[in-house]
Amino acid sequence: MDTFNYKPTLLSAQVIQKISHVLDYRCMVAGGQQHFLLGMGKCQIYLWDGGMPMRWKKLENFKTELPRDTLLQVEIIQELKGE
Repeated sequence: MDTFNYKPTLLSAQVIQKISHVLDYRCMVAGGQQHFLLGMGKCQIYLWDGGMPMRWKKLENFKTELPRDTLLQVEIIQELKGE
């Protein structure tokens, strides 16, 4: 649960100065709210928004498959087509 409650640190000049070894850290570019996808095998995929209470919602009509016991941290974004 501690991992799910962790809030990311914004990257600033002061934070960069404190970094001793780059390989000791994991960084990712994020532009929105984090979500978690849990694969229970084949098309059985559940979504959690990272909030409390911890409620997993089954994704219906989701055209992908994940192996059993797969946990992904994802961002859901709107894809635009056209101009």
